[in-house]
Amino acid sequence: MKERNILYMDKAPDAYVEVLEKVKPEGFNLWYWDKMTEEEREEKLPQVHYTINTTFRIKRELMEKATSLRMIQRTGVGINNIDMDCANELNIPVAIVPRGNGVAVAEFEILQMLALLRNLRELEADTKAGLWPNFKYRDVSYELDGKTLGFIGFGYIAREVARRALAFGVKVIYFDLVRAPEEVEKEFNATYMSKEDVLRNCDIFCIMVPLVPENRNMIAMNELKLMKKNAIICNCDRGYLINEDDLYTALTTGMIAGAAIDTWADEPVDRVIPMFQLKNVIATPHASPGTIDTFRKCVTQALDNIVRAESTGDPIDIRGTAKKPREVD
Repeated sequence: MKERNILYMDKAPDAYVEVLEKVKPEGFNLWYWDKMTEEEREEKLPQVHYTINTTFRIKRELMEKATSLRMIQRTGVGINNIDMDCANELNIPVAIVPRGNGVAVAEFEILQMLALLRNLRELEADTKAGLWPNFKYRDVSYELDGKTLGFIGFGYIAREVARRALAFGVKVIYFDLVRAPEEVEKEFNATYMSKEDVLRNCDIFCIMVPLVPENRNMIAMNELKLMKKNAIICNCDRGYLINEDDLYTALTTGMIAGAAIDTWADEPVDRVIPMFQLKNVIATPHASPGTIDTFRKCVTQALDNIVRAESTGDPIDIRGTAKKPREVD
């Protein structure tokens, strides 16, 4: 096998580099974009055969300069930060890692639910301010036990959330365009409903569907009006699935009780937006997949797929029109 060059595109702190160097396959060089000068980037790009990225935006200009690029390898499932039109045009396959971050995202969603239901932020802020709010929030604090957890989209990550939530005593309801097999419904004691009935009946709502054009603003004012006034929303999936202006209105008028939002319509959100000012909102910066454990799992799977692409010409989990590594000299 020819020696090949892999370019890791995102920021690479020492802990990431340590992991990457441990799992780097033989016969491959591993370079780090954020550790190169501009001159080095210009020199190295034409020599890159594979890229690995998470949040880094891979645009046409970069792909056109990377004349030896055989495949783009994502460490997650989303491809909205890659110019897919250009990748398809240049016959560059884009591969994803579909299940690497499921545990981290699921745990984060449980964290969101508990923090909202128990007013964790307010308890901490008051305590650190020298108060002792031992009874202050008891009349507006709730348990997960006995609550109805509703999903729109019941794929892998949603099921990982449900698996953990069941230990807290929730009831699971869901809507999906493709109903889950009977054995899956039995495993999670999950009840299939229409989208509208999920919204009407849930105490906690999670949306977990792909960000495709038909799903943009899937949850807007008409949907929010269906929900209980004491319901909360958790979104660790994708921005643009929930209309943020309508959500803000629902949160400020008492239409719903609260929201925990990790994914936003426009990322990064590098300014203070009105949603950030609300006490009934927990706002985080798309951090749900962000653990060193997830990183290790994802980059290991990504590198395994690159080795597969190089050795067999048949990588897995491909998105876009190109299915095989691009032929280069």
